[in-house]
Amino acid sequence: MIGYPLDSKVEYDSEGRPTYDRAITSKPLRKLYSQLFSTGVMPNPSNNFQVIAGDAGMTVKVNPGFAVVQGCLKLEETTRTIEIQAASSSLDRIDTVVLRLNDEVNARICDLYVRQGIPASSPTRPDLVRSGSVYEIGLADIFIPANTATIVQKRITDTRLDPDRCGYVSSISKFDTETLYLQIQNDLADFKLNEQAEFLEWFEYIKIQLSEDVAGNLQNQIGVLLNLKTEIKTDLVNAINWLKENIDTLNSNLINNSMVYYLGRTSADATIDIPSDKIIIACIFSDVYWCKTIIFTRAMLNHDHTLVSSGDDVIQIGWGGQACLSRDTVAYENKYVDWYYK
Repeated sequence: MIGYPLDSKVEYDSEGRPTYDRAITSKPLRKLYSQLFSTGVMPNPSNNFQVIAGDAGMTVKVNPGFAVVQGCLKLEETTRTIEIQAASSSLDRIDTVVLRLNDEVNARICDLYVRQGIPASSPTRPDLVRSGSVYEIGLADIFIPANTATIVQKRITDTRLDPDRCGYVSSISKFDTETLYLQIQNDLADFKLNEQAEFLEWFEYIKIQLSEDVAGNLQNQIGVLLNLKTEIKTDLVNAINWLKENIDTLNSNLINNSMVYYLGRTSADATIDIPSDKIIIACIFSDVYWCKTIIFTRAMLNHDHTLVSSGDDVIQIGWGGQACLSRDTVAYENKYVDWYYK
């Protein structure tokens, strides 16, 4: 495990030379920096380590800049002029300006160099060296025609944006999402195996309920708007508001204009007088103790004793404009009947 920075304890020998108990080399430090910064040049300013044509002859200039090469920090504070090898007399060539980290004991340097290409009828740029103690990033390719004596700007191809050759420094080179991705895939597979069928069944139910049209299905659940028993039928909200505003009037009309009236209550085995101008339309047979309606008759009787209709034939015509409940299976004790007419 590497930790940095941590202090070293220093001691001095008899000649005053210091000895550190936690001395550290540059290699572990570069390893730490490489975890924080990707290899490349800094994006700001935009001409950071840019290669341009020299002032004359076979030269190029490299602007000042800052770069990171495998955790090694390189700061160049001045414009550098670099000589380019003379052109071939018969073949073209491509050279590459590189920033090279060389960690060999006899080198221990990070600096600018030119990697010379091989002259050819169809030349290719040289490969970068990235092995052992040497690691190069390519700043620019220079096309050198045969017999040329001057480097011009149009022959220089900037490769700082090419991530395979150089690239820009970033605080984190990339996110490794493989572990998270595998976990998501496992969760998805488990869902498909154990829960998908249940989810799809629920989803189909919801689709049916919504009928692919939420507003339309809600209207279907409520009913046709035109069938509302209100004067306002433009939409449900206005219809409800109208009902709220007119509820007192509606209640008053219901009480005053109702066609159904309460005639009275009798014991289950008693008779009741029918008004001469009324028709019995219903009676409710109830248990006194339980206060629960157990029979609702849909009988209708004229005042002259004529049975208009009876849903269960439980009304027996009486005498003198009277009616009573008649059902052999009913025990009359502690029971009563409420009579209604119109």
